[in-house]
Amino acid sequence: MTRLMVFTLVLITLTTYAQSAKTAGAFQYQLHTKTTMLNCDLFYNGSESVFVVHAPKFDTNTDTIKSNQEGSNRTIIRANINDGKDFALYKRYENDLMVSRELIVNGEKAIVNDSIPRLNWKLESQKQQIGLYNCQKATATFRCATYTVWFTTAIPLPIGPWKLGGLPGLIVEATNENIGLTYKLIRVTYPVAIDTKYPIEPPQTGEPIYSFAQFGEIQRKELKKMEIYLKSMAGNPSSARFQASLPECFDKQ
Repeated sequence: MTRLMVFTLVLITLTTYAQSAKTAGAFQYQLHTKTTMLNCDLFYNGSESVFVVHAPKFDTNTDTIKSNQEGSNRTIIRANINDGKDFALYKRYENDLMVSRELIVNGEKAIVNDSIPRLNWKLESQKQQIGLYNCQKATATFRCATYTVWFTTAIPLPIGPWKLGGLPGLIVEATNENIGLTYKLIRVTYPVAIDTKYPIEPPQTGEPIYSFAQFGEIQRKELKKMEIYLKSMAGNPSSARFQASLPECFDKQ
């Protein structure tokens, strides 16, 4: 009798979760870095999702170079990405497909075909209230970066910002500890009818299409070019250090 009751409870829980996963919703995030704040949207319809980072607006189409007083550390900021196209990441869950519009460090854009990552989350005991939601902490390492997230089972959807997901609830806040990048949930429209029409589709811009391995090779080459360029402009190139603040590395798949 006890086993039957336990089985029934598990069945009810799994059935409820499956029904929730078929519910649509819209979620707004803010992406915070040390120097910028960008608005993001996550749309989900039960089988697909798209995460959109709205492109920053610049007043110039030229590269800007800033240096500190010693002249040994210089930073290049690409300001020519404002072409009216946002950066989007599409997921189709039934076949683990992920397609994203990415920025190459030389200022060019590309469409990248990848698979939805399966992160090895470690559920922590810490809990806290974030806004309206009781949240639990989880951590994981993905492509060289350590992520600390807070998720809520009050919205039982295994989704989150960017490439993050796979937890038993919506990710409310996520931080890339390596570069100090944080996503914060600011608005929720959930649940809504599954037939609600959200703009969920892969990015289609006519730009070059690469696999993630090909994209990674291009990024590595462009990063090396940038390193050589920046070091050549330093007052003491032999002692200059180069560090790129990217959300993921490209030597680990």
